[in-house]
Amino acid sequence: MSKPPPTNPGMPQPGPLTAPSSEGALVPANGHKAPAANADAAFTCSLIFPLGRGVHGKTFWARWLLDQLLNDGHDITVVDADRTNATLTNYFTDVVTPASAEDADVEDRLRSVTETMMEKPRITLVDFGANDLTLKRVTRKFGDFNAYLAGGGVRGVAVHFLGPDRDDLAYLRDMEEGGFAPPATILVLNEALLPPGTSTTLFEPVMRDDIFTAAMKRGARPVYMPRLETAREINRMQVGFIAAGTGKTGKDGTRFGPWNRSITNAWRKTMLANHEPVMEWLR
Repeated sequence: MSKPPPTNPGMPQPGPLTAPSSEGALVPANGHKAPAANADAAFTCSLIFPLGRGVHGKTFWARWLLDQLLNDGHDITVVDADRTNATLTNYFTDVVTPASAEDADVEDRLRSVTETMMEKPRITLVDFGANDLTLKRVTRKFGDFNAYLAGGGVRGVAVHFLGPDRDDLAYLRDMEEGGFAPPATILVLNEALLPPGTSTTLFEPVMRDDIFTAAMKRGARPVYMPRLETAREINRMQVGFIAAGTGKTGKDGTRFGPWNRSITNAWRKTMLANHEPVMEWLR
């Protein structure tokens, strides 16, 4: 279970920063439970963008979310727009991809997806490659891409992935300053990027940075993503997290025994608890 970093008396306090409680839910610094993200009736569906540097857990998180939403019975459109490593096609059927890796085709796929959502509402996740510039270009063209989405009843959701390195904040800064800073912004602190056995206090330089605190002040919400010890095996098996936790056989012909099933299911439980305050944005 992820735990909040303890307060360091010698470090300046960032104000209304929130962190997961021992039960997994986000709790403000004053100790009162944060309200769940508000589901605005004007929105008919969510368009989710995992964003950030490479090898920071974007696709891994997307696989968890899609696995969870599909298990809950939601209809979802999955767009794998990663030009160099289209991973989601290995885990899900009917994945939508651009006609080619050219900028124009990737942007055209985004156009068609958003227009379809406005006519036929459906949860959609778009997985760009690391540091992909498509969303930045589109935002410059629109001036306010989120306003365009909201005008069609689509909630834009920015999900930024961060490790303990303050350089991870550069993409968040660029997107916030560039015009795509939707109210539904999630800051995922990926514990798998910490050295094994270390504390989440290593995130403090990032969490106290002006870029992070500015996003928090406008309503962004932080979420810890715990390390999954069985991740390497699940990736090798090319199986979903729920399937792995129930002992289903992977594409490599192997399956988990009781030990690894229990570890995987405990991780899934923590992930869902940690994301509870933002799930209204993701459904």
